[in-house]
Amino acid sequence: MTTVTFDEATRTHPGGDRPAVEALDLHVEEGGFLVLAGSRVPA
Repeated sequence: MTTVTFDEATRTHPGGDRPAVEALDLHVEEGGFLVLAGSRVPA
């Protein structure tokens, strides 16, 4: 069984002063479908 799980994940880009993602909770079970897309926009 394959799953993807993030618990309270936070990501700040190098040199960034605030998180791009903060306190992310995500759970995708086997057979699920997930697409993450985005861009880095300078502050």
